[in-house]
Amino acid sequence: MASPASAPRSLDQLIPGQRYVKWIVAGLPSLAMLAAAFFKLTASPEMVANIKDIPEPQLWLPRLGVITLVSVALYWIPRTSLIGTILLTAYLGGAASAHLLMVQTSPASPIVLAVLFWVGYGMRYPRVMAAADLLPRR
Repeated sequence: MASPASAPRSLDQLIPGQRYVKWIVAGLPSLAMLAAAFFKLTASPEMVANIKDIPEPQLWLPRLGVITLVSVALYWIPRTSLIGTILLTAYLGGAASAHLLMVQTSPASPIVLAVLFWVGYGMRYPRVMAAADLLPRR
């Protein structure tokens, strides 16, 4: 049994206003992914143009949109949040490589989104930060 001194402290106790910041940090990348899923599901011309090198983009866009929606939903369900974070990181890793290979633009945006998902996860579940020894000591 863990002693009270070794129990992870809440981030809300460490920084005033942290309660709101953690939901904003977790929510912003989720909104970006939901917007991307919407554009994929509606097969917007910009999305089709971005993946024109893939055979049959009309076939792949709805599938990618559903994968995005499922991953974001898993991210927000407390019991499956870790799985959702891992799935989103894997998806965004593929997006980063696609940016480099097909679109030939900087992969910075998918990488930043993946980092924000992990930061948001760590802020929502401080036990993860405590296990990684990322919480400040008093």
